[in-house]
Amino acid sequence: MKEHPAPEPDNDPQSSEAPFGARTPWSVGAALVFAFITVVVAIGLAYMAQPLHARLGQLLAGLAGDPRPELATMFNTMLTLIVMQVVLIALVWWGAARFGGSRLGVLSLEPRLPLATFLIGLAGMVALLAPYNLFFYLLRPDEFTADLRPFWALARSPAVWLAALAIAIGAPLAEELLFRGFLLPALSKTRLGFRGGAVISAVGWTALHFYSIVGMLEIFLIGLYFAWLMRRFGNLLLPIALHALYNGLQLAALALLPG
Repeated sequence: MKEHPAPEPDNDPQSSEAPFGARTPWSVGAALVFAFITVVVAIGLAYMAQPLHARLGQLLAGLAGDPRPELATMFNTMLTLIVMQVVLIALVWWGAARFGGSRLGVLSLEPRLPLATFLIGLAGMVALLAPYNLFFYLLRPDEFTADLRPFWALARSPAVWLAALAIAIGAPLAEELLFRGFLLPALSKTRLGFRGGAVISAVGWTALHFYSIVGMLEIFLIGLYFAWLMRRFGNLLLPIALHALYNGLQLAALALLPG
């Protein structure tokens, strides 16, 4: 009698050694469509509320004692970004369990993040980004801070508190929930496997950042690293925390270091 080979662990959703992608009940096609609709809806609702954001921006600038149009625009932009993030987070949270399973399980949101795990993840991020940034700083010093220059005025303005909310809290939550929490598991269920899913999700995440080639390559590398952390530790809180720290430190440096 001919024997059939046992299924590979990466293709068996019920295996204890199943890949990260087996955690989600979403098919890759449905997940991609839902993610696209989620982004479109979040952007659409945020821009539909532009008149309200503009008025709030003017009000906040007046309360800050600086009614300049530039400051009102900063407040307006950050309010728009925050609305987009809130809508995206709400839709991903709502959609995560549409085909069964708990939201925490589908999104790999463990109830806690051990300090040792965070420190390991942080050490890896430093080991990845320090040589990369040093190399390009020595190679092209004039372009090293090109992607951050537009944020100098924002980081030193009365709108910095709203920028911190959007950049250091809203962005890590919204982006990690969508790309590493929701999309990556579904993409990992394809024949491309986890590696292919990591690359595709990192490309999608990078596409949201309109930076220079050097800056976008850095974002792509971080996306791959965060995906690896998900495979290694299975805890979305880890990339969320590291993403928040990365963004927060950049904003703090812009606000505190001499220009």
